[in-house]
Amino acid sequence: MDHTINNENGYPEYQRRNNEHENHIRNGRPIHNGWVVPYNRYLSKKYNAHINVEICSSVSAIKYIIKYMHKGYDKSLLEIETERDEVTMYLETRTLTSHEALWRLFQYTMIKMSPTIQRLDVHLENQQMVTFNGDQTSIDSIATRAETTLTAWFRYNQAHDDGRHILYINFPKHFRYVRNNWQRRINNVDAIGRMYNVSLNDKERFYLRLLLTHVSG
Repeated sequence: MDHTINNENGYPEYQRRNNEHENHIRNGRPIHNGWVVPYNRYLSKKYNAHINVEICSSVSAIKYIIKYMHKGYDKSLLEIETERDEVTMYLETRTLTSHEALWRLFQYTMIKMSPTIQRLDVHLENQQMVTFNGDQTSIDSIATRAETTLTAWFRYNQAHDDGRHILYINFPKHFRYVRNNWQRRINNVDAIGRMYNVSLNDKERFYLRLLLTHVSG
């Protein structure tokens, strides 16, 4: 090209005279001066690196260079579904950065919680939360899921006397909850028990929680 012009997109097409004697073949294609990218010899020599030099001659070129200042706010694509698949939604909308991907590939520990925290259920008799699959019909399997940290605590103190002097909230310091049962800890591990909050409007359960913080066994 004998002269520098602006194309219809607003980007300049620089002067690149085709000197026939400088043509050479690369990968089976003829290469000439028109293939040379814009550069500045002084800057390339000063910083010993390839530096692409462009002329901003229109709004389109300026917006291309500083486009992240003109992008606007972050946007999300939303889709309303009558049936929500929370697992699929989590996987599709989850952002996994390169740092987390590398961390997972090397199987490093993702989280660490110290000291150990044991959530303690607070509920009235036979009013605990029970979850089971809709196709389950076995009463025994459903009853197994009805076991909570509170019912297991009552059951343990009924059968053993070594923990009756310990408050419910302090029980995780000496025992650990495994497979719906409290088992005495072998090693001294710092652990904190935290009972779920109960609204004062739920009076029966509120006062039960209050009793559990003052009455052991």
